Amino acid sequence: PEFIRKLALEDIAVLFLPAAWPASRLSHWQILTRARAIENQFYVIAANEAGTDEQGNHLAGHSAILAPWGEAIVEAGESEAILTARLRPGLRRHIRETINVFADRRPELY
Repeated sequence: PEFIRKLALEDIAVLFLPAAWPASRLSHWQILTRARAIENQFYVIAANEAGTDEQGNHLAGHSAILAPWGEAIVEAGESEAILTARLRPGLRRHIRETINVFADRRPELY
């Protein structure tokens, strides 16, 4: 999360997150990608591999495009898919103006 927070502090609007999470940890993939969107108030394009890798591991798929509130705008299933969505830059700005999670940071304390 710290590397992603560093990017958020540089005011990125969209995080592209490639991954290869196994099916056995699908719920972790979904929770953590939503958490990154919410805590950093930006869009997350979370691309997770689908199918079986070279070692025979079943990969979870479930790539998603997440809004800054953490909800999935669109989410794939277990198979390969192409996802598209229309992002609203004004939504991210509105969220940051309404609930600015960065304003209360005190990095000098830690």
